[in-house]
Amino acid sequence: MDLTTFGGFLVGILAIGYGLVSTQSLSAFLNFHGFVLVIGGTLAATLVNTPWALFRDAAKALRFVFFKPRGILAAEAILLVTQLAEKARKSGNLAIENDGQGVGDGFLQISIDACLTTSDEKLAREILGQKLRQIKARHLEITNVYRTMTILFPMFGLVGTLIGIVTVLKNISNPKNVGPAMAVALSTAFFGILMAYMFCVPVSGKLRLRSIEEEASKEIMAEGVLKIFFTGQIPSQIGLYLEAYSRQKTDETVLGAAGQEGQKG
Repeated sequence: MDLTTFGGFLVGILAIGYGLVSTQSLSAFLNFHGFVLVIGGTLAATLVNTPWALFRDAAKALRFVFFKPRGILAAEAILLVTQLAEKARKSGNLAIENDGQGVGDGFLQISIDACLTTSDEKLAREILGQKLRQIKARHLEITNVYRTMTILFPMFGLVGTLIGIVTVLKNISNPKNVGPAMAVALSTAFFGILMAYMFCVPVSGKLRLRSIEEEASKEIMAEGVLKIFFTGQIPSQIGLYLEAYSRQKTDETVLGAAGQEGQKG
């Protein structure tokens, strides 16, 4: 389990709960009708916007917020590819024909098969590059589901607030009912904002991080296997190259994230 994710949600829930209890306003936020409106409206709009298969994949991806995928990390990929290079150098490339089976999510075996079925490095690189682009595109679409919900939750909170204000106006002649009705109206907006920024934003961010980690390890495996089959480099050289490649990718990711933040600012 990812303790930082679990701890973050726990601290957030405790902080919000403390704020409601300490101000003695918890009862004002127990607005079941508003909660149903915000959750139901957002889910409905998301289903209209998103194909069912993608929505299902996004729901399944929630487990990766708390638990890491079964793929291997970049450092592990470098060590594994280096070991394969040593075996291939001693016994030939065919000796590692099936060594990717049962490793991670199977991408290492895909890389080996791509190199075995063609003697052209350019073609093998294109095959693996296309596979990586498909994986990145799928990850992006899954993350975008939660980004879309980040927009929808506050909007349906606003819809609930407007409905509540209409109720306030209908009871404007009865001052005793105005205060509770306004509290209900505003609590609906609270639910929308809370779900957007306590749930959807952290989830989309964590899934993006998982995606970056997975893509980095897959790129290392693809590059390493290509080096084994189509170059005469010794295992230590391949290991050093992959370490440098991994650092380069990390730097590009950091710079890319910084650039995105700058554009938002």
